[in-house]
Amino acid sequence: SDAIVVIPEEINGKPVTEIEIRAFAMRDSIKAVKLSDSVTEIGNEAFLSCANLEIFICGTSLESIGDVCFGACFSLNTLDLNEGLKTIKKAAIPKCSINELYIPNSVIEIDETIGNDGLKIVCESGSVAEQHAIQNGYTYEIR
Repeated sequence: SDAIVVIPEEINGKPVTEIEIRAFAMRDSIKAVKLSDSVTEIGNEAFLSCANLEIFICGTSLESIGDVCFGACFSLNTLDLNEGLKTIKKAAIPKCSINELYIPNSVIEIDETIGNDGLKIVCESGSVAEQHAIQNGYTYEIR
């Protein structure tokens, strides 16, 4: 029930590499999350309906964000994605307060729409993120 959740590199000597499906879903007490560098995958709906989650900082090894991962995280306004991220699954950040999202050039797959209609995507020219923005009618800015 901590307001700030820090996901460690390991638990009981075993590396933490994945946040399981719905692992933190519906926990209104969470305001911020920091992933360790060992986490490579966030499961579907892992933070679904964490209504007070405002800040999410990825570690350096995150490769995949699951379906509806941050769905209904109404207060989420900062999502710090890492270079090295490869996949953002469908509706990863719907109904959030994120107005602008930098999507690293390392992302090679974005499923369907990822966020609100008003989302502005910041990306590299010629990237998968730029193609996604154009195809889905998002405002975008080349970094």
